[in-house]
Amino acid sequence: MKTIKILFLFSFSGYLKLYDCLSMKQFDASLNTMRSLCQPKHKVSVEMLDNLRKGIFVEDRELKCYTRCIAQMTGTLSKKGDIINQRMLAQIDIIVPDELRPLAREAFLHCQDVPKDYKESCDKVFYLTKCVQAYSPEHFKFP
Repeated sequence: MKTIKILFLFSFSGYLKLYDCLSMKQFDASLNTMRSLCQPKHKVSVEMLDNLRKGIFVEDRELKCYTRCIAQMTGTLSKKGDIINQRMLAQIDIIVPDELRPLAREAFLHCQDVPKDYKESCDKVFYLTKCVQAYSPEHFKFP
């Protein structure tokens, strides 16, 4: 099963690189795919994930690690679980649709130092995500 997931991620990453960026429809579909792969690993309810999409960040260990799982899938974490800023910016350029890309870059650059306040990788990604959502709640999208 692990091999299948790795092959999927490799194929998925390759698919994304075929395009300058995704359309909004493709972007939403990719978010749903990531969600379907990370949700079972962390036993997070659909309601909790739907609330996360609405900007409701519940202090829950599994939810925090779910956000880390998403970051791992996008290849933006080091082996130690730290966010690699250059990779994050590169992924924004690859994945995020044209209409959201400038704001996504701006939000990330605004929040890029947030993870330095946390030791645990799940916390680093969760609070970075929370900061990005707070920066532009009306444009926030998350798996």
